[in-house]
Amino acid sequence: MIISFAAPGYRVRVGGAVAYYHFANALVRRGHKVNLLHAPIFGGSVDHVEQFGWFDFEPGVEHHLVNADPAPGVLPEADVVW
Repeated sequence: MIISFAAPGYRVRVGGAVAYYHFANALVRRGHKVNLLHAPIFGGSVDHVEQFGWFDFEPGVEHHLVNADPAPGVLPEADVVW
């Protein structure tokens, strides 16, 4: 299954975002494909994935930096979007 999480893109640890990251890691370990859509939600913003150096992601988690209003076709295909 392909699962996408729309998560706030914070440069520091924030409880809700960290929960999504743990869910993503757990689902990848169970054989699912997982996309993390890092969006500027609630004022959070990241410019590149290296800003998440404070968290260890599983190698299979795919990161996508999106703006507040992504163009059609920019988001990856998914069976489930959370």
